[in-house]
Order: sequence, then structure tokens, then C-alpha cells
Amino acid sequence: MTESRHLLFEVLEELEIEYLFGVEGTTELPLIDGCAAYPGVTYVQVLHENIALGAAMGYGRVTRKPGVVVVHVTPGVSHLLANLYNAWRARIPLIVIGGQQSSELVTQEPLLWSNTVELTRQFTKWSHQLLNVYEWPMVLQRAFKEAMAEPQGPVFLSLPVDLTIQETKLKAYPVTRVGPRICGDMDEIAKAADLLARAKRPGIVTGDGCGLSGAWSELLELANLIGAPVHNESLSTIMNYPPKDYHWQNELAEDAGGMRKTLAQYDVVLLCGFSSQAPMTVFDGGGPLIPDSVTQIYLHNNPWEIAKNFYGAAAILGDIRTSLRPLLDAISVNKNLDTDAAATRNQALAAVYDKLLTDWENYIASVRNSKPISPALIAYELGQLQPKDLIYVDEANTGTGPFLRLLTYQDPISYYSGKGDSLGYSMASALGMKLAMPHRTIVNVAGDGAALFYPQAYWTAAKFNLPILFIVLNNREYKTLKQGLEAMHAFWHEVTEPPGLNIRNPNLDFPAIASAFGIEGERITNPKDVRAALDRGLSYAATRPYLLEFLIEGKVDDTWPTG
Repeated sequence: MTESRHLLFEVLEELEIEYLFGVEGTTELPLIDGCAAYPGVTYVQVLHENIALGAAMGYGRVTRKPGVVVVHVTPGVSHLLANLYNAWRARIPLIVIGGQQSSELVTQEPLLWSNTVELTRQFTKWSHQLLNVYEWPMVLQRAFKEAMAEPQGPVFLSLPVDLTIQETKLKAYPVTRVGPRICGDMDEIAKAADLLARAKRPGIVTGDGCGLSGAWSELLELANLIGAPVHNESLSTIMNYPPKDYHWQNELAEDAGGMRKTLAQYDVVLLCGFSSQAPMTVFDGGGPLIPDSVTQIYLHNNPWEIAKNFYGAAAILGDIRTSLRPLLDAISVNKNLDTDAAATRNQALAAVYDKLLTDWENYIASVRNSKPISPALIAYELGQLQPKDLIYVDEANTGTGPFLRLLTYQDPISYYSGKGDSLGYSMASALGMKLAMPHRTIVNVAGDGAALFYPQAYWTAAKFNLPILFIVLNNREYKTLKQGLEAMHAFWHEVTEPPGLNIRNPNLDFPAIASAFGIEGERITNPKDVRAALDRGLSYAATRPYLLEFLIEGKVDDTWPTG
């Protein structure tokens, strides 16, 4: 006989999941105590549930195994909903465990109790409360199988405390792995191939399905074969296409007009692993985000995302990388493919890219000595100094563009961001990524607004001595809100700035904040000091966490080149 909680640890050991992230509560103490009996599982203590969930997100994204979180009843589950939403939008595999009051008391609605299954249901693939000890093997097998099966995503389990310590003879079931490499329907692939071969102005939009499938080489081949520009979907959580290739055209605009204008250039667009997310900023009422003149082709491993909002002339359900190979073969032999026209488009794209590189050189020269410090200068100098194994964890928000263009990404997981855009995910995710990949260099860049959501993440970094370089771009304002206000002026003519858009008086000192949690840091105000500070920060962060705050308050020239 053994206590039923041990079944969870049997599954963690089987899947080689090394960490349990959490915030302590009475009903979870038996689970946390279980780590003592299983040396292969380390309990990672954090100071806020959303940090625990964010750290598990980082672990789950880079390993493709579920990050596992344990939190306390209703308050704990409520605290992590913001990042659970982010994880749901990004399809990150998670097992979120909420401790629950004793099953014998639930009907009496005891202190801290609520129906946490309903609370989490809309942001999970499956949400369930354990009903009896005999369910343990089945529930664990189903939960981990669902979290890992494509499309991946979070699962929530509510575990009454009495059912974690009840004696049982049961053993955990092995976890079923559902093979992800499913090829799409060949008739739809043939239809898509013919549409792309006939296209006069083809375009490609890559979403997270591409990076997660490891489809870089196939997409490069496709872009070159048909002479197509490639855009990332906005708010990508992973690098879906190598940005140093001349076909790459940045992320899609996050405003309706910009998205519509970009896609209107094409007669046929392949929406590959694309999640149909409307722009964050206000809708202008100008019609469909993808113009009716554009023939749309979909390839995704999630049927919900295929033609979710618009008609697809061809719709392929399957693994991205696996399905791209027969698509490439079919296009190559299609008699309607004009290889000369494709070569001409490639030459034009290469010429635009060469000019873009020159424009960036000139732009960096123009801001090298300007105050306040430009985010582009920080991105450029980081790109010059970065090690090849860099993983860039992005919550720079309005400063993201230069980091996408000027850093070098060696693989899809070299970049990480948040799709739901609920703030406060990046510092926490950096913790989980470093634990999962201690051999990789982790650099997290966040705006001051985002960095203020969960600065307690610094404490966990210090406690476990996680070598991470935290960078804060401090403009002492919510710039993204000010940009949103400007966009709203198209139909709302209020011109006064509402309160709450600045973070000033008192002004915040991020090195002092980090120091209170056990991390050293420094503030940089002079653009001439940027490169030396980054070099110093990368050196320090090879062995311990370190923070750099760049003060960019004031009017920053952010009209960087886009191509």
C-alpha cells in the first residue's frame, strides 16, 4: 500500500519531468512533500501563482513536455488565470493542479472552496476534479496524454487533499503518446499546390504551428520555389521562419488597416500554422482583415484554426512539416508553375532585403549617440555580442521590432513571446526555460510596465541561482496604451490624455527592486555605455542572474526600417 499522491510522481518520473512549480498551501503540502521521496523531481518555490504558471509555460514550450504547477484552492487558481489564458492561446502543454478541500466537506462550501473546474474550463483542454482514489491512474493518464497531444494545451486537475494521502494498491498507468506527424489529405494538398503554382503574387503567413513542427527548411524551400514573401503572424510565441532569410517580412501588423493593406498585396496566401487572431488595437470597421480578393489556403494541425474566420479554398489538416513535403513535391511538378516569374520575385525580394540591411546600418548610426537611448541600439548591440545559443524571451512590446530583426536565431525556440498578451509572462517564463535548458543563454527583455507585474520572479532566480540576463526598457509610461489611444482617434475624437498612462512620481528604480529580491543590477542612461553594459551583463549572467535597466524616458525615434 502507498499514499495515492505517489502516482503523480510515478508519471513525472516516467516522462522525465524534473520540476514541480508552485506556491505553498495547506491542501498541497502532501504533494510538495512528495518531492522528498523522488530525487528526480525538484520543487521550485515561487512567490506568486502567476509566476509558477509562467515558469511552467517556459518549461513546457522548450521541452514540449507538460510544465506542472501546484497551487492552493480558489485564491491560488484565481491568481494564475492571466497566464493560463496566455498558455491556452499559445497552446503550451501544462498540468495545473489546484489543491482542494477534503471531498467530505465540499458540499458544505468550506473556506477557500469554489468550483475551480468551472473557473478554468474555458482555458483548458480538459478540467476535472478527482472524485475518488480509484480514478487516479485513469485521470493522470488522460491528463498528461491530452496536454501533450496535438494541438497541445493546458489541463487542470482539482485534487481534494484527502484523496492525495489515501492508501491505495494502485499503480500509475504509462502515459500514451499520440504521434503528431500526421500528413494532410492528399487531395487537399494537390488543390493547394495548384493554387500556389498558378499564383501571380503569392504570400505566406507562418504561425506557431510552423516553429513547433520544426518546419524551417521546408518553408525556406517553399518560399524560394514560388518566390513568396513570408510574414509571421502577429504575437508569435516562437520563431516560425528564419528572419535572416530575405523572404522574411516581419510580423503582420497589429492594427486592422495595416494587416489588411499587407495581405491585399497578394492574390493567394498560404496561412500555415496560422492562428486567426484579430489585431490587438481597435477595429476600424473597414471590412474583413483578409480582403475578399485574396485566395486563402490553410495548413494547420488544429482543425479549429483552419478557416476559423474566412473561407479557405484549400484546407489541409495535418502536421506542418510532414504535410509541406508532399506540397512541395506537387508544386514542383505542376505545369502551371512559372519558374521564371518566381525567380524574378526572388530577385526583387533579395534587392529589398539588401536595401533594408543598409537602411538599418544608417538608422543605427543615426541613433548611436541620441538621447534617450533607442531600443534599436540596445537590440543592435545585443545582436553583435550575443552567443549562438541565445534564447530571447520577449516582452518588450512596443520595442520588439528591432529585436526580431537584429538578433540571430539558431532555431525556432530561440525566440519566445506571449500570444494572449496578458502582461507578466516573460520573466517567469525565463525561469522555466533556464531550468529546462541550463546550457542555453537566456536573455529576457521587458518594458517597465510588464516588469512591474511580477518582480517576485527575481527572488526565485536568486534562490536557485538561475543565470538569466534581465533587461528592463524603462520609459516610465505605458507606451502601448498611448499608441492605442492614437489609433482610437480615427473614430473617437477625445484628444486629452486620460490618467493612468504614465509610471512616474514616484519614479521606480529597477536595480533597487531587483536588489531587494537578491539580484545585482545597474541603470544605463547614456547611449555610449550600452555596448559595455550589455557585454558586462552577459558576462555576469553566465554564472548568476543580473539586471540591466535602460532608461529610455522621453521621445524615442522608433521609426526603424521595416522593408
